[in-house]
Amino acid sequence: MEEPNTKVTTSQNFQIQEKRKRIGSAVDKRSISQKSSTSEHLDNLNKEVQTDDRVFLKTKKGKICLGILLGILLCGIIAGIIIWYLLNRQCEKEKSQMSKEHQIITIDKCRKEMENWLAFESIKCVADVCYFFEEDKATWNEAGARCKNDGKFLAEIKTSAQSDLLFKFYSEQNVQQDGFWLGGKEEKGDKDKWVWQKSGETINMRGQGGYQNWSIGEPNNDFNENCLHIYFRKGTNGWNDWKCDNKIPYVCQSSKKDATDFA
Repeated sequence: MEEPNTKVTTSQNFQIQEKRKRIGSAVDKRSISQKSSTSEHLDNLNKEVQTDDRVFLKTKKGKICLGILLGILLCGIIAGIIIWYLLNRQCEKEKSQMSKEHQIITIDKCRKEMENWLAFESIKCVADVCYFFEEDKATWNEAGARCKNDGKFLAEIKTSAQSDLLFKFYSEQNVQQDGFWLGGKEEKGDKDKWVWQKSGETINMRGQGGYQNWSIGEPNNDFNENCLHIYFRKGTNGWNDWKCDNKIPYVCQSSKKDATDFA
């Protein structure tokens, strides 16, 4: 009766040992799983730390680079301002120097012109009359207006002495043979009636008494020639009627007293 009990006991022990093995195996697997999970978690944390370090380093480098670029830009701006200031200062000096030189040149020029004027190299006078030769070309009306603006008037030739003076004056000025304007004009379309515009005195025609210097056959009023000009050809000079819109030099006139005042 004791053998069965012994068998049961052995069977139970075997079962107990099997359970223990299974439990141990399960515990080992669980332990291994926990260790694996822990290892993976540590790896993930390590990766995150490394990533954060890289981000930190990149951010720091970016800030450093940005700071360097801003520094370079600021230096460029400051350098540009300095260069602009220096160039502007130099330009102001040159401008001031040029202005002084221009003033000196202008003063010298005025001085020379004044000397010429006082020496009557730019004007010619006979008795109480002075003539101012103007080389710039103008129509008859323009010439009269320019003379008037200068306190003068277009020349009026009333004596042979005045005519001779203009002839001499002309030869010294080297004017082309077109001659220059005088202050006479046809009166109201009548070719036989001419007047000096400033004084209003009648200009004598050929064959009339008093001084005149009309060329042969003049005035003829060809092509509406209503204004008086004097020309010089082959050593002679004479008056001629000409179209008022032609542009030629002209002669202004004033008294000698006024000429001295101009000087």
